[in-house]
Amino acid sequence: GEQAGGDQGEGDSAEQDDEGEGGDGPAGVRSSHTPPSYAAHALDGVGVGLHTGRVALLLSSSFLSGFNGMQQRAAQIAAAVGKLGFGVHFISLGEISDTAECAAAQPEVVCHAAGNASAQYDGFAAWARTRRAAPTLVLLGFTSLTLEASRMLLSRPAATSAAWARAGGRPEALLPLLAPRAARAVGLLDTALADWPMLRAVVFTDDVHHLRTRAILSQAGSLTHQPSLPPLLAALRAVEMSVYRRSRLTLAISTADRRAIVGALRRSPAADADPEVRVLPFGAAAAPDVAVVPAAGRVRGRMLFVGTCHPVAKAGIAWLLDRVMPLLTRDAEPGVDPVLVLVGNGWAALREEPPFARWVAAGALEVRGRLSVDELAAEYRAARLFVAPVRNATGIATKNFHAMGAGLPLLTTALGVAGMRLPARPVGLCCEPSPSSAWPPHCRRRDNGWVPPVRPSLEQGCAGSPKRLECATYRAALQAAAQHDAAPGRA
Repeated sequence: GEQAGGDQGEGDSAEQDDEGEGGDGPAGVRSSHTPPSYAAHALDGVGVGLHTGRVALLLSSSFLSGFNGMQQRAAQIAAAVGKLGFGVHFISLGEISDTAECAAAQPEVVCHAAGNASAQYDGFAAWARTRRAAPTLVLLGFTSLTLEASRMLLSRPAATSAAWARAGGRPEALLPLLAPRAARAVGLLDTALADWPMLRAVVFTDDVHHLRTRAILSQAGSLTHQPSLPPLLAALRAVEMSVYRRSRLTLAISTADRRAIVGALRRSPAADADPEVRVLPFGAAAAPDVAVVPAAGRVRGRMLFVGTCHPVAKAGIAWLLDRVMPLLTRDAEPGVDPVLVLVGNGWAALREEPPFARWVAAGALEVRGRLSVDELAAEYRAARLFVAPVRNATGIATKNFHAMGAGLPLLTTALGVAGMRLPARPVGLCCEPSPSSAWPPHCRRRDNGWVPPVRPSLEQGCAGSPKRLECATYRAALQAAAQHDAAPGRA
């Protein structure tokens, strides 16, 4: 995740990849159902992998321009494999217009053909057979399923259920209906495994997709009045586990995700052996000190959020505007006007909708949309605080690492730091009063309106209420930021 550009959302490339693909879905990938033969593998004698070398094939969202969470994860994996001595050959799940983009990427990767995913794969396959360089590893970025599935099940649950029934109601028939881009990725993996039977597969994910999708639907209230959803979610879990079982190694992003994946595999017995599941947490390179603007040079009150308007982000920002912004405007120092800046695809369409319209009209909410790398870097330099109201996540919001790497203080929830492996230390929290105006037992009231817990820690929370914990985290961080500004000698 070293390239500048930030996390402009967990779904930017999903929308872009669907454009111009020419219908390149699972049907557009060469069938992997025919058993591989020597003649087909050798392409009439051009060559088999007699001198394999260290070739790794990466199938993932494109990280050649702009970054979102899925792209950051792919870039991290590519860099790690490159450090092991492998040449990384890249197949983007979206279109590539020019293979020169790959050589200029960070990290550098090799692309063999422009066009859609099938054209890119065919270019790689021809190169590998001509050079007798069969790949050793295939790495699949299985990162878009939550985004695609939650969007479809929130907007068209009954239609999706009906289409699935017409397709036979089998779990494997669900993926193309629910998540075309994820199905395209799995189709490419199956094709590679058929073309090179000795290939070792590694699947990396940034979520436990069936659990995350269920949580999104539950948070939206859909599970209580859509009887078609539970069977779809059960099939989604089976599909997700079948993808992991295609691999020798599955990489999760946190220990909590690993436990969830291992548990789901054990509850879904199959003839195939379960993969080894390891944790590879996300990381990002920190900007050099000279590139970080001191707090005194930033705009007071300016807060930044970067991410596409997908269901998780929308719910978090709506909660922030409903529950937290009134507190910030109430408690702001004289002359300081809190302003939240939203960067990423999809937010502009919500300017006129509640609760966004109120804050846009008040000048406390700026919707910037998708920005260039330079424009986003300018926002990172201007903001005083990065806010990530993560209310629904399993591992780590990659946007948080990019914000910290850019030198911004991070204001988030307990869920927002899960999987970060931060050093153990007290975390400043405070609690808002309950509806009955009774303060939770972990909190002590202060005259200035903020109240630290007696023994602050992430696990403690406030009277067991995650909502109070989230609200409280913001206010405590603001207080800490004020104390930081009062001590200019501190780093």
